[in-house]
Amino acid sequence: MNAWEDISSITSLKVYIAGGEKNTRIYANGRHQIPIEIYLEARDKNGNILIIPSDEIYSNTQFVDYKNAPVPDDFNRHEKPSEYTGPVISTFADAERSSHCISYLSIDFAIQPFKLCVKCTASGSVYTTALENNNGNAIPDYVLLNVLPARSFTNQDLNFYIIQELAENNGTLKKHYLRFNGSDGIKTIRGSIEDSHWFHYKQSGSYRAFSSTTSYNVAQLDNYYFRKEFKYTEKYGVTIHTAIGETVGLCLLTYRSNGNPSWSYNEWGNGVDCYLYDQYGNQAYIRVHVDGNENMGFFILK
Repeated sequence: MNAWEDISSITSLKVYIAGGEKNTRIYANGRHQIPIEIYLEARDKNGNILIIPSDEIYSNTQFVDYKNAPVPDDFNRHEKPSEYTGPVISTFADAERSSHCISYLSIDFAIQPFKLCVKCTASGSVYTTALENNNGNAIPDYVLLNVLPARSFTNQDLNFYIIQELAENNGTLKKHYLRFNGSDGIKTIRGSIEDSHWFHYKQSGSYRAFSSTTSYNVAQLDNYYFRKEFKYTEKYGVTIHTAIGETVGLCLLTYRSNGNPSWSYNEWGNGVDCYLYDQYGNQAYIRVHVDGNENMGFFILK
């Protein structure tokens, strides 16, 4: 049964940042989400208060600007939060006994500070909290969105955390965890990179060196292992086994060893591209590179 159809009138309509705030900031990167909470008091034809399910409020309400016009096309409303939303706390302590709905707003492009209002239609009447073109069915109300451009990162915002250990065939393994360095409270939330991608090799005499990605995971994990076989000829190779996830960051590894000599020289590959995302969905596009001695570095592409 659709409870919205039982509404005879709406006697209160409000909009909040979830938690009760009336203004906030949002990064215009299409990923950062702000929880917007709509509250309404609905009554049936006998004047009794109705409790309207949140999914029906979501389906029957729209965001508008302070002039009661539809919000721009680069505003995106979501029913579920993402990893770039942060903690969500309802404005209402007795949430189960009130009619309210939390939805999640993202914005694609930076604009001037924006007064966000809400509008709905019930039983043939239009209710809006817009400051202008308000027909008087609801008290004007809005939340102020301070829209910031997507953050741009520099090399100084990143670092490698390096763990070195002995590995197969008396080799040396270095695990490089690429991450935001925590300045300005930046957190590493997600990464994107090709899994288990062998991207550089050098052979010179008895010296062999390999560089590879491991996983796109950036979370700190227990008992998470990586296995990779590096075959440098049809018959010979080395297999690496190591724990990863010891700390936060994208893990890339280098392996060096001096084994049986091969007098031919062989070197191929250069670097690999990847992405890191902070807690607000801001993106760093990064090139990771190695030199002939498998010394690993990085630089921001954009």
